[in-house]
Amino acid sequence: MKKEFLLYTAVSVLALVLDVMTLGGLTALSKIPPYLATGLAYSVGLIAHYFLAVGIVFKKRRMRDEVAAEAGIYVVTGIAGMLISVAIVYVGSLLGQSLVVSKIAAVVVSFLTIFAFRKAILFTTEKSKGHKPKGYES
Repeated sequence: MKKEFLLYTAVSVLALVLDVMTLGGLTALSKIPPYLATGLAYSVGLIAHYFLAVGIVFKKRRMRDEVAAEAGIYVVTGIAGMLISVAIVYVGSLLGQSLVVSKIAAVVVSFLTIFAFRKAILFTTEKSKGHKPKGYES
């Protein structure tokens, strides 16, 4: 798991660089408003992150045969990470914390949370053991 975590960290850095480069390019070369460019750039980074993660980081994939569902869950977890970050920065601002400190806390908490979630839900070969009612025959 240590190797996976280090690879996941490297993939995250690469995706962030792509996100920032895309944002810079969109804002410098187009008339797209910065907030829309941010969303587009984030999306580019998230898509790149998914493909790098499934190609390099995670060899065990619970949903290998359900790529659309796997990618959908991956995107949802990415959005959850963004919401965690926003919430932490918001609370930090309410408490009078500096933006830099709040953002660092947000990055650490969201990164670790989303890695753990993705690892547990998507990137393991163990199938969940659902409860079957008494008398249930499959």
